[in-house]
This record gives sequence, structure tokens and C-alpha cells, in this order.
Amino acid sequence: MWLIADGSQTLGRLPVPGSEGPYTVGRHESADVTVTGDKSISRKHLELRVGEDGRTLRLTDLGSKFGTSVDNSKVDPGGTASLVDGASLSLGAKVLTVRHEPLVLCYSGLSKADTEVVQAAAARLVGVSASKEWADGHTSHLVMSKIKLTPKLMLALAHGCPVVAPAWVERVAARKAAAEPLPDPSAVGCSPTDATQPDIPAGCHAVRPERRSLFRGRKLAVLPGGEASSRGHTVSLLSLMGAEVVEADQADAASLSSHVSAGFEFVMPEGVSAESTLADLAAAGGRAFNAGLVRLVLLHASLDHFQPLPTPAPPPAAAAPPAAAKPASKPPAKPPPAPRPAPDPASAAAASAAAAASPAIGGGSGGGGGGGGGQAFLRDMTPVSTRVSPTAAAPTEEAGPAETQIPTPVEAAALPGRARQPGASQRRARRVVVA
Repeated sequence: MWLIADGSQTLGRLPVPGSEGPYTVGRHESADVTVTGDKSISRKHLELRVGEDGRTLRLTDLGSKFGTSVDNSKVDPGGTASLVDGASLSLGAKVLTVRHEPLVLCYSGLSKADTEVVQAAAARLVGVSASKEWADGHTSHLVMSKIKLTPKLMLALAHGCPVVAPAWVERVAARKAAAEPLPDPSAVGCSPTDATQPDIPAGCHAVRPERRSLFRGRKLAVLPGGEASSRGHTVSLLSLMGAEVVEADQADAASLSSHVSAGFEFVMPEGVSAESTLADLAAAGGRAFNAGLVRLVLLHASLDHFQPLPTPAPPPAAAAPPAAAKPASKPPAKPPPAPRPAPDPASAAAASAAAAASPAIGGGSGGGGGGGGGQAFLRDMTPVSTRVSPTAAAPTEEAGPAETQIPTPVEAAALPGRARQPGASQRRARRVVVA
């Protein structure tokens, strides 16, 4: 779209939808572009014609009284000249400026019906294109029905492009005169509906010139990792907001330290968790920010949300290895049993004599031979453990032999191991009463 301006005032925009031109410029109110206040301008001074692609603009002098000049070059009466963006156009003593501002529309998140509305309206405008692809450096307006957090929205905010609703494009296509201004993007119906997410502020899509200088004077290095497209997107946004941006190829301690020395801060790509990198940065005196914060900066047009990532806590000190356990000391060996003393011959003789002098056992008061045989029999029938000395007190049957204690079943159950029951020979021997 071509603009004819008198200083900061736009006098006309060409072409007019539905009109192929040419468009007249002069002092009379019937001219398509009226220039008042200077009688050196003829009533119909010249005419302008827009090329079919909308990229060219040519003028023809209509025999003006005081002539026409383009960039101080005189145009012959009835002659023609081509105009370019920024050209100076002199009509008599009046100097106007010609500007070329292409209307390049990009739409994002539209329904099929809204997409058709936008494309049909753009088709009625000479030199206006509409596409879902963002043309970096060329897109002039982003068309959305409702604000959504998309990469295109971020680019529009960073570039300072108006974000408009499909109805805005329809109103542009409905203009009837060159002097009619473009509709206000913030007017009712021309602005997209605000988002419902709490982290997207209302009216965030408004053009805020201060966004272009939010990071001015800061150096930021985008660390490696994450998707290449996302990383490149972050680099573009930071650059558009005035930062000096580089892409760090490595994230080792030496490279980080070198960037910190050069005054760089760091941006950590989303989805990348590298505590070792943050620890190296902290050791070098640097700091890093999450790339997702760049969106918040754009949405709020403020650096209040651009806070550095916390420095990871140092790992706990390694615990000292436990002392080796001392081997358990072995219990002292039991001394070997002392050897039994050899029997004293004199004592043995005395014991034999005493046995011979004692009464017979089991043979009544009969002869010594019978008594000796009864005592030998008893000794053979009695278990070794129940044999008693002839001089010991004679136990009764109820008490049992003096050296035998057979636990009761209850007592046996209370012992660590089950007591061994006596055999039949022991039971018979226990009933023998020692006289």
C-alpha cells in the first residue's frame, strides 16, 4: 500500500479497493488526494497509478502551473516519473513524502470459516497477501480470532506488528476513498478476543514500542540443547528486544567462564536440565535464565518476570568409609582336663578290706559267698550312674537313687532340650531298695 503524507499527516492510501485508478492529486476537493493550504498547487496537479502487483507507483504531470519535481528532479509538463519508497514529491512549493507500506497478512489459529473470510478480503486488495506463514521482516499484521500463545504471536509482539481480528481485514477491503484511514486495530470487533489463561494478560497483543529496547545493553548467550527451531526462535526474540545475542556451541566449564568474562548472561533452552552446567556457571560467577521467561517478558512488556534460575545446592560431602570391623576375639580355649591321679595302693587295699567287712547285700545273713554273689548281681543290674558307695545314705524308692534326677514332663518342657527317658533296665533298677 502506498501512502501520500504531508509530514506526519497521511493524506491518502492507494490503491482504493475496487478502483484501478488513476488517482488525482490537487487542491480541489474533488481530487482523490486533496492538498489544501497552498495555491501553488493546481486544482488537479498530477495523477498516480499503482502497478498491478502493487509494488510500483508512477506519476503523470497534468500540466500544472508551477510544475512537479521528484527528489528535486523536474518533471516535464505532461511527463511521467516512477516513485519509490521515501521519495520526495514537490507540487509547486509544497513538498510531500511517498511511503510504501506493504500489507502482508499472516493468520494464526483461525477456523476454516475465518480463514476463508481473510483470504476473500485480501483478494479484493491490490498487492495485499494473506498466508499462514510468517514472513520475517515482511509480515505487517497478524490475524487471530482469539489470543493464543503461539510462536507467531511472540514474533508479532517483538516486531511491533498489530494483532487484528478477521473483521479488521474485511473493513480494510471495504474502504471507499483514498483519504479513508485504515480501521483502528483496537476498535471493537477489530481486536481478537483476550485469552482466558491466567498467565496471558488482557490486552497483551497491543503494540508496545518499549518492547524493542527491553534487553538493550545486555549480552545473552543461548546455551546448546533442545530443539534447534525453538533455540533459533529464542535468539530472534532476544535480538528483536535489543539484546546482543550469541549461540554458545559448548557448555563446558572453560567456555562458560570465557563468556562470563566477556559479560554474557546465559539462556537455558526449555526442556533442558543441566545442573552441572548451572554449577559451573555459579563457580564462574555467571547466571542463567529459562528461555520460557522470554515469552513472559514479551507478554508483559517488562523484565519483572526475568529472574535467574536458582543455583543448585552443592552435593553433600562424601561420608568417611566405616572403620574396618575388628575380628571377633575367640573365646579362650578351655584348659585340658587335669589327669586323674593314679590310685593309691594303700587306699585301694583299705577299701577292699572295708568291703569285705560289710554285711552281704541281697543274701540275708547267710554265708559270705552267697552275700558276695548277691552284691555282684546288684552291681551288674544297676546302671553305672546309680551305683552308690556302701557308705552313702540309702535313698528310698520315692526319692530315687541319690545321683539320678529325672525331670517331670513339665520340667522337661521347660528345659532347652527334651530329657531322655530312662530305659526299662533303669526303671527296674530304680525300684531296687538299697538296704
